[in-house]
Amino acid sequence: MAKITLLHWNIRNFSRNKLNNKNGPPLINYIASVVAESKANMISLIELKPSAAAEIIAELIPAIDKANEVLPPTEWRAVKIDSRHKESYVVLYQLGNDFEPLKGDVGDDPINYLTQQKIVDGKPGGTVPFNRSGGVGDPSAKSGGRTPYYVVFRTTDSDPKQNFSIVACHIMMGKYTEIGVRSAGEIAQSRVILNKGVKVEMQASFTAGDFNIDFNPAFPESYNKLLDFAYQATNFKTSLKVLPPDGPQLSYGYRSKAFDNIFQYHKTGLAKPDNGFVFDLINASAEAGSGLFTEQATPFKREAISRGRGKLIKKIPPVTLEDSWRLVLYAISDHLPVYVSMII
Repeated sequence: MAKITLLHWNIRNFSRNKLNNKNGPPLINYIASVVAESKANMISLIELKPSAAAEIIAELIPAIDKANEVLPPTEWRAVKIDSRHKESYVVLYQLGNDFEPLKGDVGDDPINYLTQQKIVDGKPGGTVPFNRSGGVGDPSAKSGGRTPYYVVFRTTDSDPKQNFSIVACHIMMGKYTEIGVRSAGEIAQSRVILNKGVKVEMQASFTAGDFNIDFNPAFPESYNKLLDFAYQATNFKTSLKVLPPDGPQLSYGYRSKAFDNIFQYHKTGLAKPDNGFVFDLINASAEAGSGLFTEQATPFKREAISRGRGKLIKKIPPVTLEDSWRLVLYAISDHLPVYVSMII
C-alpha cells in the first residue's frame, strides 16, 4: 500500500521578482527544508505567477533533493497549469513511492486539467459554477472565482491498483467566496473521472487549497459539501495577521483564520479528521521558538523585502516571535503550509 504525504502551500505572490531578488535563493531553500521536514512525497503549490512557475520548479526540485540529502538525478517531477487568474497551479510528486500519474490518451502526459465538472448519476456530467476566466471585478466572479485543478495518480504496488486524485483550489476572496467553497465539494474528479469514456473511480483524493473562509468544524456551513464525503486535515489557523498583533506571547496569536486545508477522501473510510499538521513557521524560525528553521531564515536580507518592510525586523535571524512573524509574512508568505498523510 502506498503512503501519500501531501504538502499544500499558498506561497503568496510567488513572482519572478520574488524569485530573482536577493531573497530568492533563501526562499527556495526555506521551502525545500519545509518539504524535507514534512517528508512529503507530493506537493501542491498555489499562487505562483505563470511567468515564474517553470523557473520556480527548476530551482525548487534540486533544492528539495539537496534538503533530502538525495544525489542527482532528481527524484521529483511536476505538472502545472495556468489557472487563468494570473497564477499557476503546480503539483510535484516524488518518484519511487509506489504510485505514478495515470496517463491520458496523448503521449505520457498525466490526466490533469482545470475542472468544472460535477457528478451526475455517478459520473462527471454536470457543471460546477466556477468562472473560467476573468478575475476580481469580472461579473462571472459571482460563480465563485478561480477554477480548480486536478491531477490523477494510480498506485503501482497493489492488485487491483488504487486511483487517487489531487484537487487544488484557490477560491477567490470576496462576497462570492462561499459559492466557490460549496462548489469545491461537488467536483467530480475528487471521486470519479471519465477516461476514454470509461468511468474510473477514485479510491481516495485530496482536495487542497486556500478556501478564504474560516473553517470551524462546529459550524462548517460553506464547507458542508466537502465534509459530506471527506475529512479535514486540520482545524488550525493558517493565515497570518497583516496588522501588528501587539506582541502575543504565543506564536498562534500571530495567526488570523483557518483558510488553508486538505480535505481527504478514502472510499474505505480510512481517512480520519484532524490528522494533518500546520507548520508553525513563526515558532520554527525564531530563536525564541523551536529554532527548527532559524538556520534557513538567517540568509534573508532586509533590503530585498519590498516596501521597506524589512526595516521593521529588528534581527535576522529572528530572535523574537515578532521578528519571525514579520520575516515569514513579508519575505515568505502570509499563509502557513499544511500537510497530511494517508495510506492508499
